[in-house]
Amino acid sequence: MFYGIAGWGLTCLHFFAETENQLYLDKAIMAGKHLLETCHHSQGLCHWGGQDRTAIGFAHGASGIATFLLYLYLATGQEKFLVTGQHGLEFDLSHAVDTKDGGLSWRESVQVKSPYYPYWQYGSAGIGMSVLRYWRLLAIQSTGQFWKEFSWIRTANTLFFQGSLWASPVWRFPAGHV
Repeated sequence: MFYGIAGWGLTCLHFFAETENQLYLDKAIMAGKHLLETCHHSQGLCHWGGQDRTAIGFAHGASGIATFLLYLYLATGQEKFLVTGQHGLEFDLSHAVDTKDGGLSWRESVQVKSPYYPYWQYGSAGIGMSVLRYWRLLAIQSTGQFWKEFSWIRTANTLFFQGSLWASPVWRFPAGHV
């Protein structure tokens, strides 16, 4: 999201929402298709990154890409973007670590033993922004197993009510984060 194709795609979606110029939506779809083609699948989850470093979090990891794919799904109705985004978000969530205060936190990447972060770039705040957006959409749609297979309510509850989540409105493009 921070400096990759998902951030560029989200910017295109923002311009499409502002101008209704089809060119911007076409470019966002192109970005989304590229992300679908380049994701790495593992145990029903997906992520983006190499063998040397697989980032976790909103700015550099799968949850930021998942947020872009969610918005792309909302703009196009193409379910493949929603499903891949869910699998990407689940990847980041699968690397959660319980904290001493009963919350959840994440490291900077899968391979690096960094501290646990509460921030939007690498930690619980950014992943929580993505979780809340998916929770809002999928709770409305009631789309089955996605919510039953992971303790999503606990995750959203922990991130939000523990005070570690700064979230912009759910349905706005987070242009301030692009």
